[in-house]
Amino acid sequence: MDEDTFTTRIIPKTPAPVEKDAAALFGIGLEDELPMDDDSTIIVSKPTPTVMPRLSEGPGDYIGRYCLVKKLGEGGFGFVWKAEQYEPIRREVALKVIKAGMDSQEIIARFDTERQALALMDHPNIARVLDAGATDSGRPYFVMELVKGPPITDYCNEKRLTLRQRLELFIPICQAVQHAHQKSILHRDLKPSNILVSEIDERPVPMVIDFGIAKALGTNGTDQFSKDMIQTQAGVIIGTPQYMSPEQAGLNNLDVDTRSDIYSLGVILYELLTDETPLPMDVARRSPIDEVLRHIREEEAKRPSSRLIHVTEKSRTTAQMRHTQVPRLTQALKRDLDWIVLRALEKDRDRRYDTATSLMLDIQRYLNDEPVSATPPSMAYRFIKMVRRHRKMVAAAALIVLSLVLGLAGTTYALQREKEALGREAVQRQAADAARVQAEESQKQEAAARLVAEQRRLEAEKARAAESQERARAMASAEAERQAKEKAEALIEDMLIDLRGKLVPLGRTALLASVAESAEKYFADLPEGSLTDAQWRQRAMIGEFRGMIDLSRGDEKSAQTKFDSAFTILSRRVQEKPQEADRLRDLAVASQGVGVAYEERGLLPAARRMFTQQLELLEKMRSMPARGQLVTHDLAVAHAAMARIEAHEEHWEEARQHVEKSLALYATDLAAAPSNAMLQRDYATALEQQAQIEKKNGDKPGALKSLDQALDLRRRVVAAGGQDHGYQRQLGVTLERLADAMQDSGKNSEAQEHLKERLQIATSLAKGDPLDATLQTDLLSAHEHLALSFESEKNWSDALPHRLAVVQMSRDKARSDPNDVEALAAVVEAQHHLAHVLLSSGDAAQIPAATKTLDQAHAILEQLDQAGHGKVVKPAVRESIQQAREGLAKLKGKG
Repeated sequence: MDEDTFTTRIIPKTPAPVEKDAAALFGIGLEDELPMDDDSTIIVSKPTPTVMPRLSEGPGDYIGRYCLVKKLGEGGFGFVWKAEQYEPIRREVALKVIKAGMDSQEIIARFDTERQALALMDHPNIARVLDAGATDSGRPYFVMELVKGPPITDYCNEKRLTLRQRLELFIPICQAVQHAHQKSILHRDLKPSNILVSEIDERPVPMVIDFGIAKALGTNGTDQFSKDMIQTQAGVIIGTPQYMSPEQAGLNNLDVDTRSDIYSLGVILYELLTDETPLPMDVARRSPIDEVLRHIREEEAKRPSSRLIHVTEKSRTTAQMRHTQVPRLTQALKRDLDWIVLRALEKDRDRRYDTATSLMLDIQRYLNDEPVSATPPSMAYRFIKMVRRHRKMVAAAALIVLSLVLGLAGTTYALQREKEALGREAVQRQAADAARVQAEESQKQEAAARLVAEQRRLEAEKARAAESQERARAMASAEAERQAKEKAEALIEDMLIDLRGKLVPLGRTALLASVAESAEKYFADLPEGSLTDAQWRQRAMIGEFRGMIDLSRGDEKSAQTKFDSAFTILSRRVQEKPQEADRLRDLAVASQGVGVAYEERGLLPAARRMFTQQLELLEKMRSMPARGQLVTHDLAVAHAAMARIEAHEEHWEEARQHVEKSLALYATDLAAAPSNAMLQRDYATALEQQAQIEKKNGDKPGALKSLDQALDLRRRVVAAGGQDHGYQRQLGVTLERLADAMQDSGKNSEAQEHLKERLQIATSLAKGDPLDATLQTDLLSAHEHLALSFESEKNWSDALPHRLAVVQMSRDKARSDPNDVEALAAVVEAQHHLAHVLLSSGDAAQIPAATKTLDQAHAILEQLDQAGHGKVVKPAVRESIQQAREGLAKLKGKG
């Protein structure tokens, strides 16, 4: 192949869901010649030799402080790995490193372009760079957050979002692109696979990724940190055909500016609305590349609404994905949305939206039912576009008409002008010669002017390069300072929020203590006089957290010392600024957390002291202006906590008063936010507390009414929260409590229906996460309650399978920890109840099974007695097993 031959390199998207996200984050792909799909990035350039040696790193190897876990993808010059960071915090990241042998100046420059482009930006909808460095062999790498989520088009269709929801999700994407443009960064490859959607707190958050071919814009559109690559790669077309702007589709695309990204946003919006792209799939897949690029430059996009005029299977599916019907969807797209999309897709960039913010504002106007700035093109403009689009046909028609006119004129005047023509011909030749001389002189002057302009341009570029280097040095210094600060903040955040929530249920307190000690050492190394208020607050939170760890280990004295230190810091902050509500709330939240820790350890007086302090602080906050719902909710939680303490100590009247205050406060919050799932959940919990108190006071109808209300709230929360395991588990617990109350009132049939639903929920949750001990305990409790319900009716046949399930689950738990004497005692009790059901059935065929069950229970009892743990088994259970075995022995002797 000679040097004038161009090759096409197609980079397909990565198929696996999570791996695709990380691979898309770094713009990786395969370099083979593959069929092009609707989301492929195309680079057309002159061929360059490529060296592809095998990369030496593998799973388990370290690059810097990152352990490589799994290769997510491979590109022409680099690899992307899923990696784990172990210090100073532990988290999953994505790491991109250049291949061995591929570290040429050109590739390193392009690699550095992507890293610097991402480092410049700080936006919640743009993936962040976390770290950068070089391997032992000198190959550069950088580390980014691992984004998990599908492309925006897949997410919208999977969730069946409406047009309004899709437009609302599109708005933060415009804001992210505008942020990049304000940082002088042009993405150049915006497409659905480079916009991933993850869910944070049940809210979709789109993230713009893959700045692998981004361009930094200077004052005249030149690249700030990849000039060498532009100069050595003139004639390169970069982008994805179906999302590429007309100016990108030209071989000389150095004049591309931010309006190119506006065009790509328009294509993405087109696809979100119609599931189609302006460039037809058959053209993109089957046509030669020159024809594809011509189509992008010249063919006008069809109106989005015109794609859905005919009712077909495909259009029906598209409408169903948006919770509507084809005629309604077509009507919704007409006018405003058609105009907005077509303005973003204008071939003439001067007619497009000038910024991503302008596009976003027009979408917001549409959502607010306000007039949009986009308007349909005029008839004159359409005529000009038609002429440009069919210039060959128009020119041919014009030539034909002109030929006919000239022919007719020539025939009419040929005889009369024959003599004069000879004379005019001589004059015309002289005039042509003079015009030619004048044109040549003009060309020389223009060439000289271009030479001067080029010289000035080169001088300006040199000055900008010097300015860019100075700016880069300043940015590097500021970045180092920012990373140092983020390092501490990330450590505190992960320790106090993420790690605690994940490791406490697993009993991993040793690891938590190690992380807390590292955080405390970090602050100890800082001079106290230099600590900011935020750092003092974090230091207090660390002390509180370490105290909770000590308390969970049974070291109450050490825990109290750390709690006192934390409260000293928080109290001093309040004394410094007593009118600052946030400081009061920090102290109140710490009081609640420590109180709950004491309560869980059974230290009720200490817990009461903490909850009382919390109530006093919140009452102070309540008198402050502009605190609103936040204080109301915290007060409700505090009264609910005090109600638990009073109930533990059987002070039922005091418990009732606190519950009533808690319910009143929750009712106030719910009136302001009736669909808030957290408030509904907490209100249901308070209603269950009220039912407990009513039951103790003998008010069975009142308890049933409170539990019915709680169940209704739980169902609403689950309906709104989807598959959230926490909400489903709480629903199951409430069903069980209501069933117990119904049985106390003689409503066995209704109770059993609730218990069956409770068992169905518990089974589904335990199957989904078999390692969660809490979910396994819930499942065992569901079987136990159903067995007791059937046994109360002497329905032994229906009780039997549930008793068998309880025995099996109790045995499984005991096997997992042979030293857990409480688990062994639970096996004894479960086998005792199973034997009772077998013998009570009256079926003589069940006697051998009952005998074996009792013998096994007796053997475990003997083991516990020998080990000195016999007291863990209830005396009544022990006596019942002994009597049953003696009775069976006598029966056997008579036989």
